[in-house]
Amino acid sequence: MAYRAMPHNATKFSPAEVMFGRNITLPADLSRPPPPDATDAEDDPALYPAWLRERLRDIHEEVRRNMTTAQCRAKDHYDAAGTFNPVQEGQEVWLYAPRRRVGRNPKLECPWEGPYRVERAINDVVMEIRPLFETVSRRRARNKIVHADRLAPRRAIPALSRQIPRQQQS
Repeated sequence: MAYRAMPHNATKFSPAEVMFGRNITLPADLSRPPPPDATDAEDDPALYPAWLRERLRDIHEEVRRNMTTAQCRAKDHYDAAGTFNPVQEGQEVWLYAPRRRVGRNPKLECPWEGPYRVERAINDVVMEIRPLFETVSRRRARNKIVHADRLAPRRAIPALSRQIPRQQQS
């Protein structure tokens, strides 16, 4: 009963008010006198159906407007959390391809393969990639068609990319 009496965040009206055109009377409301703002149409049985029809029409229009606003707000909130990392042709990337190996803990396995180079973008989110380095096992490897969500840009690790001076042997 409390759920039907509370205004919804999106509609700004309670479900009872949307359904019946007025708020329901709760047990706590019975201890207080009714508010003096009742109109003549509410009290007159002949005018009540027309008044209720008009009231419901007004409420439903307002609910539709409020729902549209709430939907736009929810979409903006959802879209703000999403990130799109576009990958360009020719960019070096890592491929996310987790594998389950029997007897090995997947937490300790590296799920990334590569590096690869993006050969072409088939559309906004589907890419064709090929291995960056040709090894014996990858000589006959064909290009892969993968979704962009499985790709991460390859970045140099500063500590490893620096030239480490060799120690002179004495």
